[in-house]
Parts: sequence; C-alpha cells; structure tokens
Amino acid sequence: MKVLIGNRELIYGIVNAAFKSTNITPTIGEFGVLDGSNALKLYDIFSPQSMYLIDSWSSDMTQEYVKNNAHRPWVDDIEKYASYFGGSLFDQSTFDRLFDKVTTKFRDLANVRILRCNTNTAIPQLVDITGSSLNFDYLYVDASHQYETVLDDLLGCETLLTGC
Repeated sequence: MKVLIGNRELIYGIVNAAFKSTNITPTIGEFGVLDGSNALKLYDIFSPQSMYLIDSWSSDMTQEYVKNNAHRPWVDDIEKYASYFGGSLFDQSTFDRLFDKVTTKFRDLANVRILRCNTNTAIPQLVDITGSSLNFDYLYVDASHQYETVLDDLLGCETLLTGC
C-alpha cells in the first residue's frame, strides 16, 4: 500500500529542512528495511541523533503473508517479488543475506540500532530499550504492504511519534 508515490529523496529533503529550521536533530526509524538502501539515504539526508531499523528478515513472515491472503484472489503471488528480494521468499537464506547487507552498511555507526523482529514485537522492544522517553521525529513505515498490517503498523507507531 503506497500512501505517497513520489520522489522520496525530495520529500526527505523537505522534511529535513523543516527539522533544521527548528533546530531538531531527529530520531528516526524505518519499519521494513530490506537491504538498507533506503535507510542509508535517510541516514545521509537526516544525519540523525539516533536511528532504529526494524525488520523481521524472516521467511516466517512470508508464510503469514500467504496465509493472510489465501482468500484474496487479487493479491499477487508472493514469489512474483523474488527478484526484488534477491531470492525465494520461502528460503530463510534470502532474508539472512539481506540482513547481512544491512549490518554491513551500518556496522560503523554507533547511533544506529538494528532490531530483527516484526513490527508488533518491535514496538514494546523499543520502549524496553530506550525507556518510555523514546519519541521518533520521523518514521518510515514500509513493512508488510498489506492494508491491514500497514494500518496496524501505523496505529502501533502513533505512540512512538513526538507530539502524539
């Protein structure tokens, strides 16, 4: 589900300009990291105070996706996206390779924390890790792409945003 279709880097630049104009060095997060390419763009543009990268990197989520969509003939077969992920979504090694790419990209950045879990379990973990004082200034939610789970992600993340 795309809420916004447009040039992401342009949007990031506009949001970053707003942060700079209000002297905010943001805490940012991305739910659904894949290989970390977008997260690295976010990091480079925002120069965040801290960053949290959350993804399950798990073939178990593929099974859940298939189960949740078995009755929806309009939903594409998940294997249609194997080339995007770099291998079968039923093979855990595909996700392990993606996770390795992310850890390699961010290994030297002390202000980046990587959580290998799904969104539902990440939110309580984020509170445990940082205490109740964690507030994100910017969240990029790009995990499941199913309407219901995107809605769950958005509602769950609401309490993590500054000012909510």
